[in-house]
Amino acid sequence: MLRILSTVYLFFIVQLSVAQGTFVEKPLIEIYSPGDVMITFFGSYPNFERYLLTRALSPENNSLEKFNMNGVAPVGLRADLFFNSNFSGTLEAMLNNWNLRYTNNNVDVNASMTQFRMLIGFNYHILDHNVEDLNLYSGFAIGTNSRTFNRTASVDNYAYPSVLAIENFIGFPLSFRYRFGARYFFSEQWAMSTELGVGGPIISLGISYRR
Repeated sequence: MLRILSTVYLFFIVQLSVAQGTFVEKPLIEIYSPGDVMITFFGSYPNFERYLLTRALSPENNSLEKFNMNGVAPVGLRADLFFNSNFSGTLEAMLNNWNLRYTNNNVDVNASMTQFRMLIGFNYHILDHNVEDLNLYSGFAIGTNSRTFNRTASVDNYAYPSVLAIENFIGFPLSFRYRFGARYFFSEQWAMSTELGVGGPIISLGISYRR
C-alpha cells in the first residue's frame, strides 16, 4: 500500500511542478458552481494500530509463533457539495481494520478490530493562487466512530497480553477531523487528490470526479 501511495504521490507532485505555464486555455477550475459535486475515492497511510501492536507484541521477544498481522489503513469516499466557488459541505465515510493471529505455548490466539467512521463538515476552497487547475482547501468535520473488537483463544483461561485488553479498543463514539488538501485537475471532470489531516488518516491520496 505504501509503495502504491508513494508512486501516486510522486506523479501528483510532478504534475504540479510542470503545471505553471503548461495550459494556454481557460483553467479547468476557474470557478465552482453552486450545486457542483466532487466525489473522491481515497486510500491512506499508515495503519497506526497495526504498527503499534506489532511493535508491542514483538514476537521475537515474547516467544510467539506463527505470528501474522495484517490490515487495511483507512479507505473510503468523500463528497463535496458546493454552495459557491469557495465553500462546500462534505460527507465522508471511511473504514479500516486489522487482524492478528499467533500461537503462544500451544495456544492459538486470534484478534481483530474494524473501525467505521462517517463525518459531515465543511471545506473552504482557495482558488486564488498561481497554479492553474489546482484547488487547495481546508476544513473541519465531525461524525460517528464505531469500533468492533473481537479476540479468541483455543483455551478458556488464556491470559491475554495487556495490549489486547478490551478496554483499549472501546473508542469514543464521536470523531473529529481537521484537514488540508489539494486537487489537481487533469480534465474538466477528473482530478488527483491528496489530503493531510488529524483525526483519521494522516495522509491520503485519491482520485476525484466532478459532476
